[in-house]
Amino acid sequence: MKVKSKKKDYPLKGIRVLGFTQSWTGPYAGMLLGDLGAEHLRVEQIQYAGGMTRGIMPFPMEDYFANIKDGGIFQYPDRKCTGPNGEYHMNRFSFGNAHLQNTYGFTLDFQRPKGMELFKELIKKSDIFLENNTPTTAPKLGLTWEFLHEINPKLIVIRSPAFGLSGPHYNWKGFGSNIEAGVGHTHALRYSDDPEDTISTLETYTMDNVGAHTLPTAAMMGLMQREKTGEGMLIEIPQAEGVLDVLPIYWMDYLINGRIQPAWSNRHPSAVQGCYPTRGDNSAEDWAVITIYNDEDWNGFCAAIGNPAWCKDPKFSDAVSRLKNQDELDEHISAWTKQHDCYAIMHMLQAHGVPAGPVLTEKMVYEDRNMLEHDFFIEETQKWCGTHKYTGYTGKIRNTPRKNRADMPPTGLGEYNEYVFKKILGLSDAEYQELVDEEYIGTEMASGAKASI
Repeated sequence: MKVKSKKKDYPLKGIRVLGFTQSWTGPYAGMLLGDLGAEHLRVEQIQYAGGMTRGIMPFPMEDYFANIKDGGIFQYPDRKCTGPNGEYHMNRFSFGNAHLQNTYGFTLDFQRPKGMELFKELIKKSDIFLENNTPTTAPKLGLTWEFLHEINPKLIVIRSPAFGLSGPHYNWKGFGSNIEAGVGHTHALRYSDDPEDTISTLETYTMDNVGAHTLPTAAMMGLMQREKTGEGMLIEIPQAEGVLDVLPIYWMDYLINGRIQPAWSNRHPSAVQGCYPTRGDNSAEDWAVITIYNDEDWNGFCAAIGNPAWCKDPKFSDAVSRLKNQDELDEHISAWTKQHDCYAIMHMLQAHGVPAGPVLTEKMVYEDRNMLEHDFFIEETQKWCGTHKYTGYTGKIRNTPRKNRADMPPTGLGEYNEYVFKKILGLSDAEYQELVDEEYIGTEMASGAKASI
């Protein structure tokens, strides 16, 4: 099927993506392609846990995770690795369950000859090969561009290493934290210039999200180019370069002005800006952010709070004076914000044209009326974790249907083995059972399994 087809169907229906992906960027990119109708086959091995997607250890210790109180992506439902009815731990890890929807998960040990022959057949039947491992991993396993291209000349190979397929950092392993640090984003997000705040400790990795959305775009561009030439291609998208591309302000300031930007904390170099405590116990749900750019914002702010006497103080009469005396101004603003809750502050100030909003926790986001009215959250039932709400699609595409993730919730380890080996490759029941018996495939980790390849 042509990508440019005008049929009212999934735009990537009929396109098969073979993913050898790890961690976040790769699996998430495969899911996005699956959302658009591609058949996303994601290979794993029961000999290796695989890049944190299924867990940080192949055989997790229950007590270890029970004692981790902060939850997050490296956790299990209710902090229990195994479900109440014996549900398998590899299928319960939060990280993988965040981005394995619309994915056909299967297992295959292609490091042994029989497994590689089967993998070759899948390569021949695929349109896109997607991987985001350390640059040395795929070649070490024999999956070079030359090898893949020879097997399938029409195959689009997309490789997304941390820092590139060449250069001095070629063999560096990449995760969100060290890639963000390697491109200077961690330094740019530091809270202050004090030594203890030299780098940010935020576990918010822009590069994973950027990469996950860049790869499907590249895949579709590759498909359109293939329609013209009939030939496959190698596309290299280093994750470090992707995140640099969307953070131009820091690099442009240095290239043009020779200046390294200082830490801004909650402030801004040309506007009164801050994060202020609101009525409550100063927990995470009791803060509001306010920005006053110019005299118009200032007049609106003063009107919203009832024009108290201190608003007429000459120290706050213009933008320069307000910035110069922001410490004192913040005390006045905080005294007012402490009298109201964060949503009331937002509505009062926005009614007067002043940029303001609450600092939302995860709970508040899930309850946010705007998100709910946009149907952003999708309720999915995954057999190993139960029914929960998951984050939804990035934007809406008019006249372009997407597959419902609830119809294909996060895939389990080897859940689609029979589909891949019997339906796609045409193996008999006996041949399939032989693969199971010889531990080429499976739905649980093999004894002695390691954390990664």
